[in-house]
Amino acid sequence: MASVFTGAQIVEIRIYDDPSNPNESGYKVVLPMTVLDAVTDPNTGNTLTNLLAQNSGNLGDHTANIDVHVTPEWKANIQQAIGSLIAHTEDTDIHVTAALQLLWNVAAANATLALSTAQNNGGLINGLDGRIAQIEDSLYNGITSNPFSVGFADLSGIIVTYGIWNSTLNRIEC
Repeated sequence: MASVFTGAQIVEIRIYDDPSNPNESGYKVVLPMTVLDAVTDPNTGNTLTNLLAQNSGNLGDHTANIDVHVTPEWKANIQQAIGSLIAHTEDTDIHVTAALQLLWNVAAANATLALSTAQNNGGLINGLDGRIAQIEDSLYNGITSNPFSVGFADLSGIIVTYGIWNSTLNRIEC
């Protein structure tokens, strides 16, 4: 907005949120001096110029209040903190690298496979323990009947010509 006054000089008052750093200020208000003198309080007769002069100390105190405004020192500290956080997240002595994570994932998969194999083998071993006990019983105790027994999980691939399939005990009974 441009104003032209013939034969007059325009005097302005500029108000910044950070008067000590007007170039970095978030906002500014520019009032021509003629407006400041023209606006008066109907109750007191004070012009805006007088009110601004009375409140200039308050405004200065407000802009210097670090509880309200971020100082250049705070900005520098924030930048330093961000830099420290970045350096921390990139520290491979503290954090796991992608290559190490891959190795851990492979080791975890191998451990899971080993556990599954051990569980399967445990079931097979339990079945063999029962069969060994049956063989020992037939060898060391009196034989009074046919101790021969073969267990089947199912009859796939087997043709039964004599006997009845007992699916509960997984055996053919005669």
